[in-house]
Amino acid sequence: MAEHPHKILLVFPIRTFSCGMPAIVSQACGAACDLVKHSETGWVIPVGDVDALATCLREAASDRQRLRAMGDAARKRMATWSPRENADAFARAIEMAARNRR
Repeated sequence: MAEHPHKILLVFPIRTFSCGMPAIVSQACGAACDLVKHSETGWVIPVGDVDALATCLREAASDRQRLRAMGDAARKRMATWSPRENADAFARAIEMAARNRR
């Protein structure tokens, strides 16, 4: 059974960050954007922007030291991700989903 896309959008960065890896997410990522700080813990790109995705992948592949530093920052972010932040992010994601349904 496929997961709901909004659930995947939040779970994906949490799982990658927990493994010490940065994430690449789109601006439509909802609550995940609370975790992913562009060029710090990962990359946030415009929805459907294949060129931006390619740029992020090239950056990640070309600079292992930076990739490692971003992964370390991502892991540290998860260490401070509180239940309150999680609840707030979930509420924002629900609000965003409700706005997008209209």
